[in-house]
Amino acid sequence: MEEEREGRQLPRLTRELQAPRRRQVLHLTLELPQRSGRDYEGPAWMRSCFLYVYLGDEQVQSLRLPVKFKDVKTWKQTMTYTMDLGWRRLSVGIEAVRKDSIIHKLTGRVVVFRTEEPHTSGQTAVIGAARVPLLDALVLEDEDDDEEESKKKKKKKKKKKKRRRDEEGKEEKKKLSEGTREFDERVVLQSWRWEAGREPTNVVCGTVDVHMYMTDA
Repeated sequence: MEEEREGRQLPRLTRELQAPRRRQVLHLTLELPQRSGRDYEGPAWMRSCFLYVYLGDEQVQSLRLPVKFKDVKTWKQTMTYTMDLGWRRLSVGIEAVRKDSIIHKLTGRVVVFRTEEPHTSGQTAVIGAARVPLLDALVLEDEDDDEEESKKKKKKKKKKKKRRRDEEGKEEKKKLSEGTREFDERVVLQSWRWEAGREPTNVVCGTVDVHMYMTDA
């Protein structure tokens, strides 16, 4: 009996050992960050502004935002991250941050940006933020979704794909992970404005174009 029981368990154990843990790669591109709002005419940013990028609650990038108009159109940051199957529970967070100072990477000295208008949060203040849930952005919708909405999205995607060419003018070829799609949207960076005696109001500080997709590792 003992030999028979061991014989039945062995195939299942073998299958578990042979099954590799599936991993996927998130490809994320940010471009055309434009400043806007009632207090500051864009599209360029102030010298003290940075863009923080998060995966879930983990900060993965700190990017300097363009301070000249001509640099806004050419500003582009591309990054890749290897993910496990739990990525559907995560979101990409983007924060536009105004900083009083930074530590220079080469010299180690403190570089002071601003001395006026002290921030409520010490050396940094978030002036606009957005969250893009990966489940909503990258996972294919059910077949019974509204057809008209799907057509609008397809038409929008075709227009944007015309802009995305490689150096030779050919579209970049990529094999998406099964059950996923590309995300290509202009994301609005927002925050709350608190004024004495008034209800808090939602304020837009800028936008950034977000393009991302998932491939198998």
